[in-house]
Amino acid sequence: MDGNDIGDGITLRAEQAGDAAFVDALTRGQLGEGLGGLMDGPLLEMQLRSRAATLAHRFPDLGREVAWMGDAPVGSLLTTPLGGTLHVVEIIIVPAWRRQGLARRMLEAVIRRATADGRDVTAMIYVSNTASLALFSTCGFSLERADGEAQTTARLRTRHN
Repeated sequence: MDGNDIGDGITLRAEQAGDAAFVDALTRGQLGEGLGGLMDGPLLEMQLRSRAATLAHRFPDLGREVAWMGDAPVGSLLTTPLGGTLHVVEIIIVPAWRRQGLARRMLEAVIRRATADGRDVTAMIYVSNTASLALFSTCGFSLERADGEAQTTARLRTRHN
């Protein structure tokens, strides 16, 4: 399988047409969790359409990658160049693979890529997403949130200006 070995037997590669069913199921599961376990129905379908439209509008240069453990897909990663940075839009991990270092490996791969390109790395994280806040903090990101804001800006400076 072509891709970038990111350690611990994990390969990260560009999303391919054959990955569509996996990525769709993973995204549906993530959105369904956010909707209190709603895994089907018109509300979920509306959220999926809204998400797709928002991603296409806000991030026209979106890079999509899938993480593999052997021959099993275990996660997805969305990044985009944004204002001179490499911006992490989303990391989703298959529930059975969470809390095993996979997201950290994926984020470290993004950091290596950004460093090689001379870019900083950024992300926007909802304040309620404590797992992501801990991940980014552990990977050296500064976390900044303005009073009353629903999201925290995570930034890792890779350039030494």
